[in-house]
Amino acid sequence: MLQSRRMAHPKVGDELDALLKRREKLEAKIKEAQARQKEQERIEEEKRRTIAGTIFLTFLESNPDSDLSRQLVELLNQQLTKSADRELFPALSGANGSPKVSKSD
Repeated sequence: MLQSRRMAHPKVGDELDALLKRREKLEAKIKEAQARQKEQERIEEEKRRTIAGTIFLTFLESNPDSDLSRQLVELLNQQLTKSADRELFPALSGANGSPKVSKSD
């Protein structure tokens, strides 16, 4: 009878091994969940930037003579240093390289 009780309870070493394996599985699940969360955050950030950029570009195209458009073009002129990036924004340069958006006095 004493022997059957011992068999019913796992050895401390076996229990520790089982707990360590369980911890490894949980840590792997945590890493997977963190990676999914990071990817979701990246997708949401990209969507946010796309929406804001669409609003920005639509405003520039619809209101080229507004003070805000002039400020936005000036900001782009200051921030975009690569010619390949600048070429993506036709409003930035006219035939002579000066901003297309007219400045009113």
